[in-house]
Amino acid sequence: MKSIKGIALIAVSILLTIYAWASAGMTNFIVPGLALTTLSLTFLLATRNALLEKWFHGIEKMYAYHKFTAIFSVVLLALHNVAMGGSLWGSHLAAQLGNVGIYLFVSIVLVAYLGKHIKYEAWRWIHRFVYLAYIFGLFHAYMLMGGRLLTPTLLGFIVGFYAIIGLASGFYIIFLYQSLAFRHLGKNLQVKRLNHDTVELKNPTQSKVRLPVRSVCLRQDFPRGI
Repeated sequence: MKSIKGIALIAVSILLTIYAWASAGMTNFIVPGLALTTLSLTFLLATRNALLEKWFHGIEKMYAYHKFTAIFSVVLLALHNVAMGGSLWGSHLAAQLGNVGIYLFVSIVLVAYLGKHIKYEAWRWIHRFVYLAYIFGLFHAYMLMGGRLLTPTLLGFIVGFYAIIGLASGFYIIFLYQSLAFRHLGKNLQVKRLNHDTVELKNPTQSKVRLPVRSVCLRQDFPRGI
């Protein structure tokens, strides 16, 4: 079944962002503006929210779109960096923060795709630096745009709205998720691998939980081959 509501969430966010920047007469900032929006969606889809899971018809599909928005963000950031000349150090602090954020984010995404070759704890800590890169990007945007993003306009609302979503989602993932989402201990009766990055766990209550492999938090060793 297609994830109509989930796809609509991503599509509407992209269209709103494009319209907001275009209506403000700043079409040359659409690409970096889109990157900030898709980055916020990347954090949002990583929260494994129950409502979003329904919209995407399963956490494995939601996780796939999480990876899609991350890759799309990398492409947008690369295009923005090329358009700006590709220089790491600018003449202003805002430019420096933006470029450092871009290179940091791209580096972390590359490490994420090598995740199977490094230990989980190392992968998890490295992954957290995406949040820092995102904060650098927000500082970059607000420092360059000045009051134009802080005034009560459509552009200011859209950018601020997705910034709040991204910051709140990232904070939840890094600092709150493990303590709030894993409050109960139990014994799993069955571990079934659904695809290359998702496993299904069956507990004594006969309910089933599907999680990305990297998010499984268990005090046990998987059988050989899982």
